[in-house]
Amino acid sequence: MRLISWLVKFAIFVVLLGFALGNTDPVRMGFFGNQDVALTAPLVVFLLMFFLLGLLLGFATFMPRLFRQRRLVARLKRDLDRLQRQRDPEQKAQAEIEAIAAQLPPP
Repeated sequence: MRLISWLVKFAIFVVLLGFALGNTDPVRMGFFGNQDVALTAPLVVFLLMFFLLGLLLGFATFMPRLFRQRRLVARLKRDLDRLQRQRDPEQKAQAEIEAIAAQLPPP
C-alpha cells in the first residue's frame, strides 16, 4: 500500500513538472489594468501563485468553523464526564438493591 502511495505521488510530481516545463513563456501581469506597475515572470509562476493564494483563502475561511467545532466537542466531552460522574452513585445504589433482591427468596 505504501508503494502504491509513493507511485501515485511520483506520477503527480511528473505531471506537475511537465506542466511547469511546458509553461515557461514569460508573461507580463499588470495590476488593475495598469501596465506601469507590472510583474514579468513565467506563466507557471503566476499559476502556482494564484493556486496557493486560493488554498490560503480557502483555509482561512475554514478555520473559524474548525475552532467552533473543537470548542463544541470539548464542551460536550466535559458535559459527558459530568453526567457520568453523577450517574455512578446512582448505579452503585441500584446494584446494591439488585444484589439484595437476588438474595431474597422468590415470592
